[in-house]
Amino acid sequence: NTLLNNAGSGEFRYEFYKNGSLYNGYISQKTASTWETMQGTMSTYLNAGDTFWVQYTMGSGAAYTDCNYNRFWGRLGG
Repeated sequence: NTLLNNAGSGEFRYEFYKNGSLYNGYISQKTASTWETMQGTMSTYLNAGDTFWVQYTMGSGAAYTDCNYNRFWGRLGG
């Protein structure tokens, strides 16, 4: 999940990449002067050496990406 700033409006998009290719994405529409939490869940299998990352790719305002309001979890299955 992530917290979207109250000053921004329009479309906010987070994209998830696996081994350099777009894997999935989340999109949210919001109006200015509102705070919004954007969240979602997905599962994927990774092999040794695979890479996976999330990238903020669109929005007309700030999304807090480095504070205590955001979470990104991963789990090693077995």
